[in-house]
Amino acid sequence: MIPGRGGRPPARPAARARPLWDRRRLAKVSVVGTVLAVVLVGGGAAVSPALDVDQIVVEGVRRTPEAEVTAATGLRRGAAMATLDAGDAADGVEDLPWVERATVERRWPGTVAVEVVERAPAAALAAPDGRWVLVDDDGHRLARVRTPERTLVTVEGLGEAAGGPLGDRVPRPARGAVELAHLLPATVRYRLPRIGVLSGGALLCKVRSVDGEDALARLGPPERLREKVIALATILESSDLRGVERIDLRVPVAPVLTRR
Repeated sequence: MIPGRGGRPPARPAARARPLWDRRRLAKVSVVGTVLAVVLVGGGAAVSPALDVDQIVVEGVRRTPEAEVTAATGLRRGAAMATLDAGDAADGVEDLPWVERATVERRWPGTVAVEVVERAPAAALAAPDGRWVLVDDDGHRLARVRTPERTLVTVEGLGEAAGGPLGDRVPRPARGAVELAHLLPATVRYRLPRIGVLSGGALLCKVRSVDGEDALARLGPPERLREKVIALATILESSDLRGVERIDLRVPVAPVLTRR
């Protein structure tokens, strides 16, 4: 190195500054790298065994076995919590006959909760095989039983319409009887009503009188059922039906009682 004037070494040339566009590019690369690292770390955590499904908890069931609900979700222990499809799992549970609606939620770190709201039986339909088909107030078939609960309204005369896959609704000719069963109030139900369906779809309802005999209420076609039920309930509230054989409710505003 040749000394400069005064014996001092010459000054080093100043480093050239990076262009502005180059500095911006480096900043972008740094940000992208940071985001990518976070995503990779987060993705690794999401599929980590520490965040797998450890247990599936079923809540709200009374008539549906918990094992059936768990199987219907399609979920399994050891699956990744972050990637499970809660909506699809709930849809699978709602395919079960007794289930009206279901929700599936994650409870971190490793629990999946399935909350179920079940349907309530409104009537028991006599099936051709001698058993009874329980249905809700919308006519969904819930179960087949040999003996229905004493508190349920029974329906006879539907034949093959009472059969069919569980979970499906009964055909339209049977829905009038189901609607009638649903509409009957407590003042009628305590008389152990039994509904009959004639070949043309007309409805009958047998109710027990205080002397142990049956009074037959004729309701006609499944029309204006609410009015007909109100008329029947009014009669039962004002009469013990002793000696009454028939109640004609086909014109609900003008019921006719016939005695034995």
